[in-house]
Amino acid sequence: MTIDSLLEGWARWCARRDDSGLGYAASALNRLMSGEVCSGRVAPGALPYGIDPDSVFSRVDSAVLDLPDLHRLIIVRHFLRIGTDKAKAKATGCCVRTYYKYLADAKTMLAKGLSGILVQAA
Repeated sequence: MTIDSLLEGWARWCARRDDSGLGYAASALNRLMSGEVCSGRVAPGALPYGIDPDSVFSRVDSAVLDLPDLHRLIIVRHFLRIGTDKAKAKATGCCVRTYYKYLADAKTMLAKGLSGILVQAA
């Protein structure tokens, strides 16, 4: 599994979290009872069967939150698909080339921090 595919799965997981206005996400137990956990609905093909997506993507989420501010902003903008590349770069205060340099740096930092997950999910 590549860092890109892991981050794309994380982005889908983030987009699916539903707090119903209560301020907290639905529990893994509720999703398990509804048949959602490990069913392939969170990130089809991203994780092998039997690996809990909530535990994996929670760790990815924590790693993203631990990034320096600009790197975190760029990862969130890039993988949650907010706008065009030019608009994303402008929103972060960078030119497109610099935006992609920071994106590559952030992916490298995450790959080092998440190497155990990348191996487990391979």
